[in-house]
Amino acid sequence: MNWKLFTLFLLLPFWALGQVWAPIGAKWTYNQNTANPYYTTYTTFESVSDTVIGAQSCRVIKETERTSPADSNETLYFMYPDSAYVYNWHGSSWCPLYMFGAVGDSFEVNCTGLMAHIRSIDTIWINGHQRRVFQYDAGSMAIDFSGAVIEGIGHTISIFPGYDNSIFASPLRCYEDTTIGLYKSTYNGESGNQDCEEVINRTAIKVLGRDTATTIAPIIITEGWTRVSVSAPTEVSLYTMTGQLLWHQKVTNSYRVDLTSYQDGQYVISLSQGNNVRQSARIIKISQ
Repeated sequence: MNWKLFTLFLLLPFWALGQVWAPIGAKWTYNQNTANPYYTTYTTFESVSDTVIGAQSCRVIKETERTSPADSNETLYFMYPDSAYVYNWHGSSWCPLYMFGAVGDSFEVNCTGLMAHIRSIDTIWINGHQRRVFQYDAGSMAIDFSGAVIEGIGHTISIFPGYDNSIFASPLRCYEDTTIGLYKSTYNGESGNQDCEEVINRTAIKVLGRDTATTIAPIIITEGWTRVSVSAPTEVSLYTMTGQLLWHQKVTNSYRVDLTSYQDGQYVISLSQGNNVRQSARIIKISQ
């Protein structure tokens, strides 16, 4: 038997699929929160090679998790697409991780027992390429996978399901491949202006350029509120990590933003003047 032809035969179904998923060199960058409450690092996923598991050709996805600015560890995942799903190798079987179907369709996420429902479908343009965006409803008492999923890219909150209402949610910062180029995600409250690979100091964030009189503090909220101090009239908005507006107020000096009625988790405070959003800060609410 010609083994080169046999290997090509195994790989043909993968390349013939209409859905583009994880081309070699594709790279995802997500936030990586740590046990230290004062900084956020980043985790990367990178499509590094092809392989075959059983009779199924698939991509090898390497995760590099940075548990601190100086430490990291690596994990390998295996994924492949068909016309409607992306599958992840879950130890002993292939499990659907994403579904790109119709409104109302449902599937079990990653063999976890968690059911995801497609609530709505929209479209976005990324560097001249149109992609569908699927809003998932997928939550339970234990795990969560709700939010926006971009066709060909994946979830904008976490590539895999995470703990429900976790403070360790890890929004997508950037995605890059040779087809669409670099996409800086606008789904994480940073308006596409964040650095892909950056260690973020969360103790207090200066906003509005070099105006040192303008701050948001604390970033880690344990008493249900954070204070915004500004030196000029400023529009202050509070968003969920998926971009839902929760609260809006115009302030002129110092103002206490009350989050006592909101559940623990991550939020984004955005400060703007006129139509110009100057900067945003991610805050974390933790009940004592």
